Amino acid sequence: MFQSGNRKIQKQPISLNSNHFPMRTHIMDNNTFQLIETMLYDGKIEHLALHLSRLNASAGFFKFNYDEKAIAAELNNVLLKLDKNRYKVRFLMDKDGKIEISTAPVETYDDKYTLAISGARTESANIFLYHKTTIRELYQNELGKARSAGFFDMIFFNEKNELTEGAITNIYLEKDGMLYTPPQSSGLLDGTIRRNLLNTGKAAEKILYINDLIDSGRIFISNSIIGLKEAAVTL
Repeated sequence: MFQSGNRKIQKQPISLNSNHFPMRTHIMDNNTFQLIETMLYDGKIEHLALHLSRLNASAGFFKFNYDEKAIAAELNNVLLKLDKNRYKVRFLMDKDGKIEISTAPVETYDDKYTLAISGARTESANIFLYHKTTIRELYQNELGKARSAGFFDMIFFNEKNELTEGAITNIYLEKDGMLYTPPQSSGLLDGTIRRNLLNTGKAAEKILYINDLIDSGRIFISNSIIGLKEAAVTL
């Protein structure tokens, strides 16, 4: 369930390696899921190095075979067939390193980026929150509820009532001219736009709560397809 109403609020980087992930405990058989990367093609793949770095880190954590030369060759084969339009490139990799790549034109989104708050709480110890995989049933279900109600994304809080992320976006709160985003320790994916903002000093990590969301000057969201966009939250 998500909460909605009439009130709208418009108001040091972590290196990408497995030492910052929760311990590998009670992981399901790695034959049952795939790693994902979703990338923007706009004449080239935006932030390709960050995507591959994240994929490599997750592959090492879950003990998947990672062959960057094979990945680059397969990706180049796909990109050569694309025209000059903007495309969403979706990359799936299984534990043996087998690759599936699909493409689709980027859809134009003219509406405001509105966010609902999920009534479900995530668990910061859930390792799958730190990696982009096909294990994302909660997020898919909650995103479906948000979209059915006319919202762009559903955002989450964890068991400690810390703000974490959206089903398909990272979130940022603006205060005194600075963007603050929840730390990975709250249980979230280190998105490529998020990582770039942290690396360039344009954002900083901070544990955030509901009051921070209410009191923030402006709210922003990001993912690799939409970039960084201002958003509004309905409480």
